[in-house]
Amino acid sequence: TFLALNDAEGPYGNLLEQYAPDVLSTINPGFITGTQVNGVNYAVPTQKELCVPMGFIYNVAAAEEVGMDPSTITSLADFEPYMAKYKELYPDQYPYLTDGSWGDEPWVAGWASGLNGNLITQKINADENGVFDETLYSVWESEENMEHAKLMYAWAQAGYTNPDSSLSSYTITDEFNAGKFLFVSQPLKGNNIKGMELVNASGNPDLVVDEIYGQQKINITTHSGGSMLAIPITSEDPATAMKFINLMHSDTKLLDIMLFGVEVTHWQRAEDGRVDIINAAWNGAHGGAWTLGNTAIQSVSTNEDPEKNKMLAEYSNDAINHPSLGFRFAQDSVDSQVVALNNIADGMNRAILTGATDPTTAIPDYVDQLKAAGLDDVLAELQSQYDAWKIAKGE
Repeated sequence: TFLALNDAEGPYGNLLEQYAPDVLSTINPGFITGTQVNGVNYAVPTQKELCVPMGFIYNVAAAEEVGMDPSTITSLADFEPYMAKYKELYPDQYPYLTDGSWGDEPWVAGWASGLNGNLITQKINADENGVFDETLYSVWESEENMEHAKLMYAWAQAGYTNPDSSLSSYTITDEFNAGKFLFVSQPLKGNNIKGMELVNASGNPDLVVDEIYGQQKINITTHSGGSMLAIPITSEDPATAMKFINLMHSDTKLLDIMLFGVEVTHWQRAEDGRVDIINAAWNGAHGGAWTLGNTAIQSVSTNEDPEKNKMLAEYSNDAINHPSLGFRFAQDSVDSQVVALNNIADGMNRAILTGATDPTTAIPDYVDQLKAAGLDDVLAELQSQYDAWKIAKGE
C-alpha cells in the first residue's frame, strides 16, 4: 500500500507540493491526471513519451538479406514470406522473436487495470472518420484474436518462433542482442528511439535496427502510468523519499549515473556532450531510460540522435486522446472474479499468443473457463463504471 502524495489532509500533507516542485513544474499534466485515483496521486509518473504505439523493430541487415522492403509491411502477416527466406538461410534461428506481444494489436492495452491478459478492452484505432468504437470487447470471443492466434500457431509449427516463447522464463534478449532475428514486436516512441535504446543495451556494435508502426498515435491511460515511483506507507521518511524523486526530475548528473553507470568505468563524455558507452553492463541491466525520472534532461548516447529528448517531447504533440484516457477500474466489487480470471489468464494467454497450442480447440476451452470464473460479471461491472465515468465527465 502506498501513500497519497497530494492529499493535504493526509498524515504528511501534500508531499508533491512540499518536496517535489520540479516534478510539478516539468511533468506533462496528462501524466498527473491520467494516473489519479479519485483525484489523488499515489505515485509519480516518469516524464517520458505519452504516446507509445505498438509496432515492429526489424534487423536492417537481415531485412536486406531476405529482400524485405519495409514500406510494404502494413501488418504482422506481411512478414511471412520474408520469415520463410530467413529460415532457409538460418535454419537454427527464429526470425520472429516473441513473448506474446502483438505489433498490430487492435486493442487498447491495459484498459482494465488489475485484470491480466487484457481480457476486456476497447479497440484502439479510430475509423477512417476519426470515430472511436467504445464497445467493450471480451477479446477471446473476438474474430481478431482467433485469427491472430491461428497465425501464431502456424508460425510456431513452421519454426518461425522459438519453441520456448510460451515460457514465462523466456525473453527475447539474448537472440536480439546477438542480432539473430528478423523482427520483434515492441512499443515504439518515434524516430527509431526505442530501437536505438535496445541497441545500446545490447552491447552489439554491429546491430542496426529500424521500425515499422502497427497502431495509430493514440494516448491511452496505461501509458500515462507506464512507469511510476511510489512511497510505501511503511516509509520511515516520506519527505526524503519525495525529495529524491524530485532530484530524478531535476538533476542530470544523478540521472546519468542511474542510466549509464559510473563515469569512466561504464561511460565517458564525448566531445559533443553525449555519452560514449564503453561498458554496457549497467545500461543493459535496468528497465530503460523511460523508467527513470525526467527523460527530457537525461544525456543521450553517441549511438542516438543528439535531438532525441526534443523528438520524444514532440512525438506526442499530434497524438489523439482515446475516449477512455483517464478511466481506471475499481475492482473491489468483483475482486474475487478478477483474481480467478487472472489465475486462468496467467496460465493460458501467453501460450495461445505465442502459438504453443492450437487455438481452434484452446480458445473455446479458454473462454469457457473465463466465463465460469465470472468474465461476464466483470464485463458488466466495467461497463457500469465506464458509463458512470463518462457521465461524470459530462459526456
